[in-house]
Amino acid sequence: SKDPLSQLIKKNDLRWSAKNRERILKEWASRYDGKSEPKK
Repeated sequence: SKDPLSQLIKKNDLRWSAKNRERILKEWASRYDGKSEPKK
């Protein structure tokens, strides 16, 4: 979309994701690791 606001949101989202990458990865792992591979 050419909407400048969505462009801004995307950029901010990237910055936020970089800051919170660690936490996001942990969250994803806890949410999805049961599906991706069995725990031992």
